[in-house]
Parts: sequence; structure tokens; C-alpha cells
Amino acid sequence: MTNKFTTDFSQHIDFQYTSFDRIILRGYVPSLFVEGSVIKLLRNLGFKDHSNGVMKLLTDQLNAHIKKIADKKEVKIHWWGVAEKQIYHSKLDFVKEQYAQILDSEHTDSKIVCIIKATENVRTFANKDVSTKTGGKHSQMYSCNKIVSQYYIYIQDVTLGLCYLKISSYLPFACEFYMNGHNYLRQQFDLQHETYTMKDNSFTKVGNLELLEKLVKNFQPSIALNRIDYWMSMFFRFDKGEKSTCSKLLSHKWFTGQTEVATNIIFKSPKFAHTFFQRVLNKHHTIGLPDRLTEIFGLKKTATNSKTTQNKYDVQACIKHWLEGNSIKSYNKSGCLLRIETTINKPGLPGLTLKKPACNLQAYYWYGFDCNSRYLSTLADVDISSLSSEVFDKYQQPFIT
Repeated sequence: MTNKFTTDFSQHIDFQYTSFDRIILRGYVPSLFVEGSVIKLLRNLGFKDHSNGVMKLLTDQLNAHIKKIADKKEVKIHWWGVAEKQIYHSKLDFVKEQYAQILDSEHTDSKIVCIIKATENVRTFANKDVSTKTGGKHSQMYSCNKIVSQYYIYIQDVTLGLCYLKISSYLPFACEFYMNGHNYLRQQFDLQHETYTMKDNSFTKVGNLELLEKLVKNFQPSIALNRIDYWMSMFFRFDKGEKSTCSKLLSHKWFTGQTEVATNIIFKSPKFAHTFFQRVLNKHHTIGLPDRLTEIFGLKKTATNSKTTQNKYDVQACIKHWLEGNSIKSYNKSGCLLRIETTINKPGLPGLTLKKPACNLQAYYWYGFDCNSRYLSTLADVDISSLSSEVFDKYQQPFIT
């Protein structure tokens, strides 16, 4: 990445890279969005009616198959209850703490780490008996929200690194897949025995920077989709006794849910990174104005629904600018590098040509890359003439009035 910021501050920058960060893909069985399609599906699967009992039968078969795989692989199924929610910020934090030894070791093959079972309020379908004018009764399906069991299957994948597959146990069987671009890069470095140093989920040293850039640029959506198909074929099946099956009518199509593209600037001096970001905090609130964000996000039409927030990311300050559901933020990641991160939740903003199917994922990377580059250019006017280690040390000393 070359822009005014990286050019002006090149003497202070050790190295930089841009990669995917969080990626969430969502899988849906085509057409299972209306009641008539669900009824048609059940009939094609061989059921004569579409009662609640029939739909629960599919749920029971799916539950039985997932438990069968867990027992076979000797994988523990954890319950995500009130106690766990109070202790851990997220399920991922729970997995990282409980299975740190597995996650920190190098892997040359895939391993299922654990399964977390939780309940969530999701959109689904149900049936009720309706009386006709002639006194007869028939079952009518309707859309509703209800509490449904969800399986979070955490995997140390041989290609993608740490990720999870989420399976909803009730019709319409919506699924979700999470991966992180930094986990993917780390896994590839391990496979090729390359040296690196990480802090949190950022690289602070890389032995082979050319390989990092090559992995980022050559990442194709098919790499993730092939792994999703592999894990779905293992877990999304219905227990029939001696074997489990899954009809082709229940095949999922995958779409982007949330995509983060992160640009990391690793400075030669952590002290410089800290004091520089203090200047950014003091000066760059006005980036949140709608017209400036419209330019940074590359939109053709000015959007007016924007806001800027300043809060803490872990223990570091973070500036975050929102525009119509999408956002861009900057923060002193891990206390030693500057991270600019574009988050795409709504690819349909005016002027964006991004499409939802997951096969277009690479276009999200280049769009986020350009947004980060334009944002960095706005930081080039920060005055660093007074930034020095002496100034930094001065403000670290306590004083008593």
C-alpha cells in the first residue's frame, strides 16, 4: 500500500500489510423463506403432512447425528448457559481460554476443538390447527420467532486455522461460518515453517513478508467455501440409525454477512506509535462528517446517516466512524501498531458494486483496501515535529500536587 501517509512516515514504519480480519458467511437453503416453500420441501422429502411433529423429527435426527460425530471424535459438547455468559465475553474467549494448549500448537491436519450448544431466538416456522366454516380442521403453517438450539462447532482447520461452523437445529436450518484472515495467515506460516511474531491477532514481525503479501493477494473465496463444504458434509446430516444422510434439497448457498479488512502499520518504535495515536485522537473527529465519510467509502451519492464514537477496544482507545451500517475505525492495536479497519455490513450502499454471494469475497478485500488507504491519507497531516521519546517519557511520570 502506497499513499501519502506511508510515504511521509516511511522512516518511522518497520513494515505494513493489509489482510482480511473477521469474515462471517451465512448459509441458507434456497427458497426456504416462505411457508409454501417449506411445505413443498417436506412433501418432496416424503412426508405426507407438515405438522410440528414432522419438523421436530428432522431436528431430532440432526441432533442425534451431531452427538454421534462428537462421540466418535471424542469432542466435548459444552452448554452455553447463564454462568458462562457472566464469566466470558464471548464463546470465542471461552474456547481460547479452555483450549489454549491445542490452539497454540502447530497443526498439519484439521482438529475439532469443541462444540458449544446454545439457545437463540431465531426466525422459524410452526403450525396451528385452523377451523373452517364447514367445521373441518386443517394445519396452517406460519412464520414466527422461537427459541432454537444452535451448535457452534469450533475447528482448528488445516487451511483456515481457528474458525467455527454454526448450525441451527430447526427449519429453515440457517447456518453461519466464521473465519479470521489472521488465523489463515498464521496457519499457512506454520505449514511452511516460516517465522513470525504475533501480539493478539496482529503480526508484529514476519520473516517472509513477500509470502504474507502473496497469501493475501492469492486468497480466493473457493479456499473458504471448499472448507465449508467439507465440514458441512460431516456435520449437517440426519441420523437414520446405522447411517446418516442429507438430501440435496437441503444444500446451502453461502453469502457474506460481515467482512473486515484491516491495514496494520507497524512502527519501528512503540513509543512513537503511542504518541502519534494520541495526536490522532485529539485531531481527527471531523472525519466523521457525512461528506468526508462518503469520500472515504467511495460512494457516488452523499449519505447523511453517520456518527462517530470514541471508546475503548480492550484497553486501547478507538475512534470509529459509522456510515449507513458500514464503519471504519482506527486504534493503537496491542499498544504497538496502528490499525485501520473497514467493516462491511451493508454492501448495498449507493455507489457500491459489491454483491452478497460469497464467491465475490475478493472484491470486498479490494474495496476495504481502498477505504483504508483513503483514510490513512487523511492522517498524513498530523504534526510529528514535537514527537520524541523524551516527550513520551515525560507524560509517563507521576506527579503529586
